[in-house]
Amino acid sequence: MPFASVTVDGQDGRNVYIDGNYDSPAPRKAPGPFFVASGSHVFETLDRRRRVDNRAKVRIRPDQETAETEFDAVDPPEETEEA
Repeated sequence: MPFASVTVDGQDGRNVYIDGNYDSPAPRKAPGPFFVASGSHVFETLDRRRRVDNRAKVRIRPDQETAETEFDAVDPPEETEEA
């Protein structure tokens, strides 16, 4: 399966959670890069109460090697299933 490098701007230095995996953040902090397989992905940050406060979505084509996206604020912040 092809992989791509994704940079997510807008929340530098924050932990990033990919595709709803709130158990552990991605190995790198924003802006990344984050390495993901082709397909659709959701990148999120959590506030101190572990609510989603920023989100970015990206779709990676199988022939794509890099992508950039930007976080959008989630207002009001959304509860995660684990909260």
